[in-house]
Order: sequence, then C-alpha cells, then structure tokens
Amino acid sequence: MLDIGSRRECFFDEYLINTEKTTAEFRQHSPIRRETLITFDKPWEGSGSMSECIVYDGKKYRLYYIGRKMIVEKNGVDEFLGSVYYHCYAESQDGVNWERVNVGLFEFEGSTENNILSSRESVWHGPMFVFYDENPYCPADEKFRMVASAIKTNELFSVPSADGIHFDYSKRTTISTGGFYDSMHACFWDTESKKYRCYFRNYHFPKGYDGPLTNAHLKEAYPIRKRGISYCESPDFIHWTDDVEIEMGDAEDIQLYENHVMPYYRAPHMIIGFPTRYTHRNSWTENFDELCCRDVRLRRLKQELRFGTATTDCTFMCSRDGVNFKRYDEAFIRPGAERKYNWFYGFGYPSMGLVETPSEVTGEESEISLILPESDWVDDTVLTRYSIRKDGFVSLHAGGKHEECVVTKQFTYEGEELYANISTSALGYAYFTLTDWKGQSVTSCEVFGDATDKRIPFSKNAIKNLSGKSVTLTVRMKDADLYAIRFGKINPLTKVEGEHEINADDLKHESDHPVGI
Repeated sequence: MLDIGSRRECFFDEYLINTEKTTAEFRQHSPIRRETLITFDKPWEGSGSMSECIVYDGKKYRLYYIGRKMIVEKNGVDEFLGSVYYHCYAESQDGVNWERVNVGLFEFEGSTENNILSSRESVWHGPMFVFYDENPYCPADEKFRMVASAIKTNELFSVPSADGIHFDYSKRTTISTGGFYDSMHACFWDTESKKYRCYFRNYHFPKGYDGPLTNAHLKEAYPIRKRGISYCESPDFIHWTDDVEIEMGDAEDIQLYENHVMPYYRAPHMIIGFPTRYTHRNSWTENFDELCCRDVRLRRLKQELRFGTATTDCTFMCSRDGVNFKRYDEAFIRPGAERKYNWFYGFGYPSMGLVETPSEVTGEESEISLILPESDWVDDTVLTRYSIRKDGFVSLHAGGKHEECVVTKQFTYEGEELYANISTSALGYAYFTLTDWKGQSVTSCEVFGDATDKRIPFSKNAIKNLSGKSVTLTVRMKDADLYAIRFGKINPLTKVEGEHEINADDLKHESDHPVGI
C-alpha cells in the first residue's frame, strides 16, 4: 500500500499509476528559450567558460563557473587553450540578474581585482561543483562543500567552506578514486533518505561485451566504450560506498556526459536529472554542408573529427531511490532552430540548479528557469535562461478527440482538500473520482482551467472523511494535461461557503454513479 501523505506527487514516472488501466499518455515537455543573462567577456573568461553551478543558500543565489579562453584560430585551425582556466564566482538576488563579485583572492595579470577563486593549474582539474549542505548535523564552518577532481591522483575529492568563497584545503576528503572525472559532478544531502549522494561521469561497455573490464582497457577502447553516470553514497561525508553505474531501465544505452542530478525542490522525495546526450557522427556528410556555421565546423574538425561532427543536447530523467532512473529517450532541450553556434558539440549542458522566476506575462504564476551556456567554443560564452511550468517536465496527457483516463494504484493520503497542477483547453475538462476499498466513490464537479495548485471542488468534507483510508483516484479528462497532485489543508482564501456535508448520496457504488469511472 502506497502512503503519499500530503506530499506533492509529480507524474514524472509510473510510481502512483496503474498502467494497465490508464489510457492517458506520459508526455514530456520542453522549456522555452528566454533572454541572455550574462556574457563571459572578461580577460580571464571567453569561449571556454562553462560548467556553471547555481547554489541557493536561503538568502541569495551563487554562481560558480569555469572562466577560460578555450579556442583560438591559428593558421586556419582552432586550437585549445584548455590547460589554464579559472574558477570564478558571481551572485544574484533573483537568479536572473547576476554580478561578478570581486573576491580579491587570485592575481590575474598583476591584479586581484577579479572574481577568480582559484585556477586549475594551482589546485585541481575539472569543474568546481559546490553545494549547500542541508544536513542538520553539518558543522557551521562546512556548510558549503566543493567537489572537484585532482589532476595527479585521479580522485574525486571535497573541500569545505564556511562562506562559499574561502575553502579550507586542510579538511580535504576523498569521495572516489580511479574514475573519469572531467565533467561536472553532482553531490547533495538527501533530506528524505538522510544520506549524501554523489553522481559523476564514468565509462562502461555496452551490454553483451565480453572483453577485459579494467580501467586500463577502458582507455584503449574508445570506439566501443560508453560514457555514463556512476554513483556512490555516504551517511557522514567521510565513508563512501563503492562506485556503481546507475540503472536506466529500458532506455537506450547512449553516450551521456554531465548528469545534473538533484532533488526536485517542490517534491524532494523525487530526484531528477538533465544529462547531456552526446551524438558522434563518424564522417562528414552533405548535411553538414547545409548545417549552420559550416566554416567554424570545418576548422574544428581539423583538430579532431568529433569536434566538427559531434552534436549534443539535453535529456530528462527521474528516480525514487537515486540509483534506478527513468530516462526519456527524446530530447528535453533540442538545439533548436539553426542559428549562430547552437548545433555544436557543447550545446545542452544546463547549469546545475533550478531557479524559480516570475513569469514574463503579468499576472501569471511563477515558473522554473534553467540556465544554459551558449556560443561556447567559438564566441564569448553567454548564459541563456530557459523557462518551464512548475512541475512541467512531464504530464499525463489527454488529447482533444477522445476522453482518456488516469487511474492510480491504491494509496492512502492525509489532508482535507485535493489540489492539482492541471491545464485544460476551454473545451477540455477533468473529473476527479476517489473510490474507497468497498467500491464506493465520490466525484468532483467538472474541472477546467490552468493552474499549478488548483483546488479540486468536492462536496464538503469528502476529502477529509477519506483521509487515511485506502483509495484509488481516477481522473477522466479530455484536451488536458495533469502534472501533479497533492492533498493538503483547507486554504481559507479559496474555501467555498455553503458546501454541504458529505452524506450517503455522495458515496455510491461506481456502477450507480452518474459519471462512472
């Protein structure tokens, strides 16, 4: 028996759904590209600025990122300047307007008037991932934790900080060794399971491969190995489990780079991720001649073929236990309409972290923003905002031609009202029916509209009287999307006066109910 209490249940997966009886389809949605937030055009930044990590500490947003001039054209060939880059810092009150912070810690060209925290040469290799530790037992001087990889020892390590700017390297601890750590990592305290979770890039061989499985062989087996996501966990941030590859069910085994795994802040019992999908086409075809930025692509492939022929985009996945994920096979964010520098290897690496931002339309509800770097490898990298409806990554969808049904498994809940994140057309509708273990049911009125926390009208006390009892929920809908539900307390601002108490006529066997199930 599932017990969902009063938590929000998002329909990202089949956890609550009776798939044999449900006819509505799971439909993934994509965010909308918005405005440019910041351009990395300082002397220590440029076309290789990347691996952004957004941290909210309860007061403000913090941005950690790599500043780097990655490619310079020389004699008709693009060359890397990747051996030197800087770990930089910026802040924002709203997640949209960002300002570099002069931290005065690192000398660049004779001056410490910059936002550089450190450099790759001086400390480590790879991106600087930082998270705010929500473990209530975390010491105050370790509330910010940086996770990065060491150059010489090939280890994933962590260093704490009291203020998110000054990191104490005397407290350096090891998380993992022997992996491939050249991409953005993800680490956090899981408030639901009371453990630390860490996700990082690794390699594996395709299913059915029966050759050597050592790391040394992995390095030699580039044509057949697969980029993937590994995982380990810890109760105390000191003792870590051995690395394991996360499971993705029946999803296609494809090349994945950065994972961008995090708890979903509106439903923290759910873990979501936005892994970058890497597609390498092994030869130049006529299509590349017709694709945007042909001249840049030709220069890049002179250095390495895949730099001119590989493309990347972003996918969506979710998990309940942090190890077994449901990953959708279609792109969550496509490169989009061909424009300057978007159909390249390097697109589709969203920043770590979600930001809730006001809608651009006056009067509409706030939305979720993701931030993606664009134009990297060629021009100065810019951060671009993408927005999506709250809980809007996946919905249960009913088209406009036929009425479809959502049927849940049996569950118990706690609350006095039912709320739903739902969107219908003007003609569309939804009916919500709760049925107890005896087969008796109560049904809402016709529901239509578009809101992320819409109160579903039932007869007075109908929801309260079934609280704690085993029920199933059925939603009949047409031309509608259902994103999430939750049970909760009565909101006095939306309470409807004059609703009658539930009585025997409100509970009927489903065969007698006028709207049925």
